[in-house]
Amino acid sequence: MDRVRLRSLAIGGCLSVLAAAATLVPALWTWEEGVDLHLLFRLRGPRPVPEDIVLIPIDRRAARSLFLPRSAEDFERCREVRLGEAPPGYRNPDPPDVLTRWPRCLHARALEALAVAQPEVVVIDISFRPRSDPGGVFSEQDRQLAAAMRKLGSVVLVLKISAERKEGERAQPIAGEIATAALALAPFLLLGDRLQRADKYCTFKEEGEWSGPCLPTVAHQVAALADYAEFRDLLQRAVSGNADLIPARADDLLAGGALQAPVSLIRHLATSDRGTAARMRALLESERPRLSAAKRRSLQSLGDVYLGPATRYFNFYGPPGAFPTLRYEALAAGGEAGHPARDSLRKKAVFIGFAEYEQPEPSEHFTTPFTTEESVKLSGVELAATAYANLLDGSSVVTPPRWARALIALSLGLLCALLFAVVSLQRAVLICVLLWIAYLGVAISVFQRYALWLPLLVALGFVIPATAGAGLYLELKRQRDRTRLVLGALLPARLVKRIIDRNEELAQLRESAYGTCVVTDVQRYTALFRDRRPDEVAQILDDYFQALFAVVMEVGGETIDVIGDAMLAVWAAREPDPRLRERACMASLQLATAAERFSKAHSSISFDTRIGVDYGLMSIGMVGSPVHLEYRPVGEPPNIASRLQELCKRLGTRLLVSEPVIAGLERFLVREVGLFKLREVAHPARVYELIGEHEGAKPEILDLCAAYAGALADYRAGRYPQAQAKFRSLLRRHPGDGPSLFYVRLCDEGRYFGAHPIPMD
Repeated sequence: MDRVRLRSLAIGGCLSVLAAAATLVPALWTWEEGVDLHLLFRLRGPRPVPEDIVLIPIDRRAARSLFLPRSAEDFERCREVRLGEAPPGYRNPDPPDVLTRWPRCLHARALEALAVAQPEVVVIDISFRPRSDPGGVFSEQDRQLAAAMRKLGSVVLVLKISAERKEGERAQPIAGEIATAALALAPFLLLGDRLQRADKYCTFKEEGEWSGPCLPTVAHQVAALADYAEFRDLLQRAVSGNADLIPARADDLLAGGALQAPVSLIRHLATSDRGTAARMRALLESERPRLSAAKRRSLQSLGDVYLGPATRYFNFYGPPGAFPTLRYEALAAGGEAGHPARDSLRKKAVFIGFAEYEQPEPSEHFTTPFTTEESVKLSGVELAATAYANLLDGSSVVTPPRWARALIALSLGLLCALLFAVVSLQRAVLICVLLWIAYLGVAISVFQRYALWLPLLVALGFVIPATAGAGLYLELKRQRDRTRLVLGALLPARLVKRIIDRNEELAQLRESAYGTCVVTDVQRYTALFRDRRPDEVAQILDDYFQALFAVVMEVGGETIDVIGDAMLAVWAAREPDPRLRERACMASLQLATAAERFSKAHSSISFDTRIGVDYGLMSIGMVGSPVHLEYRPVGEPPNIASRLQELCKRLGTRLLVSEPVIAGLERFLVREVGLFKLREVAHPARVYELIGEHEGAKPEILDLCAAYAGALADYRAGRYPQAQAKFRSLLRRHPGDGPSLFYVRLCDEGRYFGAHPIPMD
């Protein structure tokens, strides 16, 4: 495993650990609740509601359909209620969002009509606070409503809990007769995003100043009173002690009109020992043969309520209106037409309360995953019915423990990181995509079947994308760096950057520029192949060019081409710049030194390097056909530079430059070697030998340059005998001076060109 893959694995591991730790941060839990549950419910869609729950909504439709006498006396006593018509002298009740101002005799009439259907339990989500009643009319309403509640016999009222800064949590009062007539009072507490989004509900409130069973628990126990005796027997065998404190019969459970106290006691005894739940499950399994399916479900449901968590997630059935309904106005108006049939609600629970379907954002309504911009929010009474139904069918949404969620995030991240470390990029990406899809499918499946909420936001939104993204980035970066390295061996770095970073085509790399071309060549190159294998020669050339390339790069040039033993380097810009010529000259001097140093380090190899330099306008870019392209300069500078390095051999020099190169550069010590007609060059070139820098030049070199200039002047003026004598004198003092020897030979051969160009041949 290479370094990049190890780094990918390490980064993926760190991201996985970070994601696992994030699942344990409470501040991020709210975000995950909102995103995950919204996605899971929307992807799963609505589900069938239990058949044994009926909703009676009090909405604007009901308010518009009911008419009572306009006079206050007759209005408050409901002496005549009309449905669906507006005769003179009648008016509608107030809007349902102020349901507390409705005459309570209307509710009494609705309950009386409902009584014939014999529902198992009736939950009323209406505030019945005591009212100031100087005339006694409100007391009469309360008595009428209390009588209707007693007739039903199993009415549970929603208890409103208010949190005051000074007084703390306290239950809002309920009119005395109404409270006494109810079988139980219990609060319905929601948990969510500041109660604007409903996520969870309470089965028991075990913290704060007010504690006790919540509405879904109480309603469920009332509906399951027929199975209480058998449940109590199982619980008595399952708990470790004090089971005799639990009421023995359902009648005893209801004695005293305070159902909350024995329900709280059962909860305390059931949860005081951690082994109670396991023993209860074992007992239920052992009793399976003698229990009917309905009885077994009821006992399991009761056991889950008392032994399960105090706070649970809603498992929504769909948008508003999912539950079957009875119309409130038909019940309250009287008459047999709108009443339910006798005994039609047996074994069913009925929920009554404010539920608006027309107003876009009514009060006491809450956002759920099924809420859209077009649909209304879910009412509090529908949420209560949903919570009750979840307890009834045991379908409340459950989530794995925090440690398990952290383990899932960690495992997914490490798996993705490992994939990018051990398999190819394409396979790793494909497997990660398939893993993402498969995990989403599994999450939806288990949510639909088991109401099990597997984490989505962290797993699919962060862990897999982040670890896969890190692995993909590092692998692409490695390939990019590898491409940059390969192209960098063929093209200058600035062009590689344009190709990779700007995605430019090769044809776009051609440009006109003013450039200085430096061409080097090795004399007696073919001698390298004597007694050496080609791979040995290749290695020698690699070492040689490595020494030269370092010089070019250090002085800011670009190595353009290598052919055999020759190298072409360029210093170019779009506008004329003397600094480019100066750098090229410095680089040429250093190249000559580097080549000489290399030759000395390899005593068995003779590397006499010749260098030619020219400056001018040229075109730099890709040359060739789509089948084969090469990056090189086109124009006179590379051609003249090549001819100058060839001329070095004729003149016995190591470094020749053209006049445009050194024009205006006072820094360097040069001597003119003549005017030459170079091969395949249209115009003559005035050629100079670049000796070094003026600063630090030795006196004998300065004397040589001065004496050579005088001899060359005599030659050009046609004073050939004097020129020949001076060149011979220079050779006696400097035997190795190639240009002097060149002119001596010309004079010896009688080849006199004077001020005219000397042909290169």
